Amino acid sequence: MQSLALLTLCSIAAASPILTIRQSSEWVDTCTLGSSAPTDFKAFDVGDCQAQLSYTADKNHIGIQSTFVAEYADGSSTEHEPFQDYGILPVSETFYRQEQGLNWLSSSSQSRQYTSVHEFSSPCKNKAAPVFWRLVATPSGDVCQPQGYSFTSPEIPVEQGTRPCNPTASGRRIDADGNFEITWPAVEDAAAYTVIFKLPSWEDEVGNPLTCQLMKSVQGSTTSLTLSGARSNRWEGMDREVAVHVVNSQGVWNFTPENANVVIPW
Repeated sequence: MQSLALLTLCSIAAASPILTIRQSSEWVDTCTLGSSAPTDFKAFDVGDCQAQLSYTADKNHIGIQSTFVAEYADGSSTEHEPFQDYGILPVSETFYRQEQGLNWLSSSSQSRQYTSVHEFSSPCKNKAAPVFWRLVATPSGDVCQPQGYSFTSPEIPVEQGTRPCNPTASGRRIDADGNFEITWPAVEDAAAYTVIFKLPSWEDEVGNPLTCQLMKSVQGSTTSLTLSGARSNRWEGMDREVAVHVVNSQGVWNFTPENANVVIPW
């Protein structure tokens, strides 16, 4: 479970860490020294032939292409694509590039570690759910690494899981400085909530606002917090967006594809 931390993802360039071990279970990063391997893998069968896979990743896993392989009781295996929608704040992406979208928490965090969560529909084979999953991570491009190298996780055993309900976020600006109060109803068996807040930050060369995401993980007993909606200036009159997500004591996250962003007016 994430400790209390404020995470920030802004529209800035970042160096891409690259793996250097061919088909290996050892993680070696020659571009960003100290980058840690994915850990704390969890895989759940959540019913109706749907699956959820999560793990702890490092903020410097930018430029890493992730693929997900399901293994079945008959010994066969199949690669599956997770749900993706760059318009939804919380949905994890398999390619951690800042300009393409937002990971579950962030591909850039002050604490370096974040939780990456992926949703799969119809991964069953002959109506049977997978018994294991594997993560295969490979670098994108040809910088700092020989071609054809990848990291393969250990087998991730599948557990039966129950999703928590989607929290419904709301928010309001509470002062002229651009601070916003975010609230949500308590969810049964909540272990922690993650709040993702999107706001205008800087501007491009023609004056259009670039966006920034603030992420904060709080304990399951918390149902509100205050975040700053101002960066280089307040961008008065421009809407902000927020999404709140929850993980239960089992380690299962809510179903993010049905938890739309909530618009908060200035």
